[in-house]
Amino acid sequence: MKTLSPENLQKGISFWINDKPHWPRDLHYSFYCDLIEINKYKFTDEWWKRYIDLLWSWVAIRPKTKNDIYLQGLKYLSKIAKKYTQKDLDNQTINSAHWKDISEFFDLIFKIKNVKSPVFTSKMSHFINPSLFPVIDGEVIGLKFPKYKEYWEYIQDLWVNLNQKEELINILENQINASKNHNLLDEINLKYPYPTKITELCLIGEKF
Repeated sequence: MKTLSPENLQKGISFWINDKPHWPRDLHYSFYCDLIEINKYKFTDEWWKRYIDLLWSWVAIRPKTKNDIYLQGLKYLSKIAKKYTQKDLDNQTINSAHWKDISEFFDLIFKIKNVKSPVFTSKMSHFINPSLFPVIDGEVIGLKFPKYKEYWEYIQDLWVNLNQKEELINILENQINASKNHNLLDEINLKYPYPTKITELCLIGEKF
């Protein structure tokens, strides 16, 4: 069975809903709604304070403290903002981006926590641009790639070469709609990170 398949997506959704009851039923739909508002003020001090709380709630900061990450991040925010603008990363997605264009941005974020694991960096990058940076997580996805670059290129290759994009998007969209009492808002629907969320769920489904 291919990694990106209706079967693995359904298994990944089932694991999310049934095995992780504390995870949001809407597959982070509401979270991405919130991110759209928060990211209107990206790279400001107030934005960074909000991100510290988000990263803490996503278990990305441990064993360091919130204050450690906050102070370290202040050293790099202006450089991160400059690189993000310079490379026009707001308008990039995993569909068409090239690693060489995002690597410097990713490396700057890596310096904030400066540990071997890419989990913190992938989560923070994902919050900034969910459609460009897939999350890597040791618990449910596994860290079988030595470097995030290899994982990112693997995810991109899976998605770009997928012939069932519309079918898998429909499955995920129906699941999100089933968890809510109304259909997806057009604005959010256009920005919901289907490629990165679908590949994440399919990897979970393949593993479990």
